[in-house]
Amino acid sequence: MTGFFDIPSDLQHSWAGLIGLHVREALLPVAAGLLLALPIAQLCGRFRWLYPPVLGMTTVLYAVPSWRSSSSSSTTPARPNSP
Repeated sequence: MTGFFDIPSDLQHSWAGLIGLHVREALLPVAAGLLLALPIAQLCGRFRWLYPPVLGMTTVLYAVPSWRSSSSSSTTPARPNSP
């Protein structure tokens, strides 16, 4: 595979292979998120004082990708079109 979005050659012509690849790439992050979120939610339910800091930390983490995209686009100087 030469590029980031290249499909492995054994999956290129198989719908089942592409669907399996999609399911694997979609479900693994969701399962990892659930495995992380459910114990944290149980801790926040048991220890009420833990809820505000966890909420604040997750709010910051949720906003990080938008900070990254807005800061990279605003610092890039515009190039004039060359004739």
